[in-house]
Formats: sequence, structure tokens, C-alpha cells
Amino acid sequence: MKTKYLIDANGIIDDFCAPGGAVGHPFTRHIMLHSEFNRALGSCLRELKEQKFNKQEVEKAMTRLIDEVYDENR
Repeated sequence: MKTKYLIDANGIIDDFCAPGGAVGHPFTRHIMLHSEFNRALGSCLRELKEQKFNKQEVEKAMTRLIDEVYDENR
């Protein structure tokens, strides 16, 4: 059976069958997150800014949403 993952020089495993946030070098995951946020949320945040929403209000709402999504008791 052929392996479907790579181990880099630092011992970090890159498994191309695994979800993006589960494996790989932490810096690579950070770049991926930045790219995904920019693609998915960037235009939405720009629209909220154009509509004159306060940055702190947007931050508070996003933090609440993140807490809801990652709350495993729901």
C-alpha cells in the first residue's frame, strides 16, 4: 500500500487526505487560515466598514459567532 503523506525535515506530517487544520506545519496552517479568511470574510468585513459599523461591535459579534461554532456543548 502506498503512503499518502509526507514527513518534512522537522518531522511534521503532511497528509493530503486529512483536513487542512489537522496536520501540517503550524506556519502553513496560519497561511491557509489567513487566505481563507481573506477570501470568505474580507468582502463582508469591507461592506460592514462601508456601512459604518464600529470595529469593536464587529469584533464582539465575530467572537460570539466563533464561540458558538466551536462550543462543543451545543
